[in-house]
Formats: sequence, structure tokens, C-alpha cells
Amino acid sequence: MKIAVGSLGANLDAWVGARFGYCPQFVVVDTETVDYFVVAMPPTESEQEASLKAIRIVVQNGADVVIVEEAKPGCRMVMTQLGVEVIEGVQGLTVRQVVERYKSGELARPEARQGEPPKIAVAALGDDLAAPVGTKFGQVPRLVVVKPRTMSYEAIQVNPVGPEHRIRRETIRALVEKSIGVVITPSLTPECCQALWSFGIEVIIGGEGLTVGQAVEEYKAGALTEGGSSL
Repeated sequence: MKIAVGSLGANLDAWVGARFGYCPQFVVVDTETVDYFVVAMPPTESEQEASLKAIRIVVQNGADVVIVEEAKPGCRMVMTQLGVEVIEGVQGLTVRQVVERYKSGELARPEARQGEPPKIAVAALGDDLAAPVGTKFGQVPRLVVVKPRTMSYEAIQVNPVGPEHRIRRETIRALVEKSIGVVITPSLTPECCQALWSFGIEVIIGGEGLTVGQAVEEYKAGALTEGGSSL
């Protein structure tokens, strides 16, 4: 069986996209092997054209199921008539998660289609989404905490007083208190990485040359992934 997932990125770790026809691409997954390929949505000039092209992509690539956040009634009706099951109302989940939930039967329950993306803390040289991503974890003046679904944010000021190991410890404590699920930083020590992992915090090594907002968008698209090997 093949599942076509409207996605914000081009791999299994990307977040499920928005409205059918307006997600940048479909990740088509074989449920038996979990092999996948990506089909990009071509540029369109109208909503009707976008919908027709998306339906054509789903059908021509042999998808039995399509999963998106939202589909127009007309699109849903056409795909159902063509024998394609349509599952919508999916938010806050990755392609990998929705495929796993579909295989287990969980997506039959509407509540299983909703997830809450983890809050993301980005080491930054400023206090908003336009700030550049900072340097080494524990040596930047602040962290910008972003809710990826709404892109609302707040800045956490890091007290630069004291030895570096103490600053790192206080920074980790602040992240735990804020219930952070992901940290994006260009560099950090193996000890910090292990400490963050012990609290269930995903560590992303990267973001150089990006703004905070860009780093979060790349994470949502699956372009930034967990990088413990880059330490």
C-alpha cells in the first residue's frame, strides 16, 4: 500500500503540510518497506488548478491513501470516487508519525490526528525570529523559544556571569523548566548533549548562517535533523 502525505519537507521527518493542493510536495510512502519518494507540487496560478494537479499526482503515483491537514469537499469527493482514501485534520505530526499511526489503525480516531509539536529553543544572537543563530551552546547571550505551529516566541536571557560550565548548567535548567522539546545550536559539548538527551530534549546541530525563524522552518521541513554525530 502507498500513502501520499502532503508535507512541508522532502523526507519522513518533515511535518505534515497544510491544505491539499498547497503543500509544497507529497511524500509517497510504501507501508510495507517504509521506502519513500517525493513528488513536488508544480507552480499553479489558481486554486482549482492546484487541486487538479494535486489529485493527478496522488493518482498517477499509485497512492491508496492521502493524508493532509485539510481538503476541500470537492477534492475529497473526487479522490474517494477514484478509490483513494482521504484522511484530513492532521496537525502537529511528522510524515513518519502519521504513517505509523495509519498502519496501527490509530488515525481512525480523530484525536490521534492531532499532535503538539515540541517547543524549539534556538541559540541566538538576538531575541526574535530575525536574530541570527548563535555560536556554541552556553556561550550565546540568549535562546529564542518558538512554538512551531504558530511561530510565536519568547526570549530566554542567559546570565553570562560565572564559569562556562555553570552557564551551561543554568541554561539546561531553564530549558527543562520551559518544557523545551528541541534545541537548535551550531555547537555544544558532548556533556551538554548527553544532559539534554537525559531530559528527553532532541539536539539539532546546525543552523549556521540562518535566522531563528529560518532554522525553525528548516526543522519543520525535516532539513535539520538530530545530529549527535556532529559533535
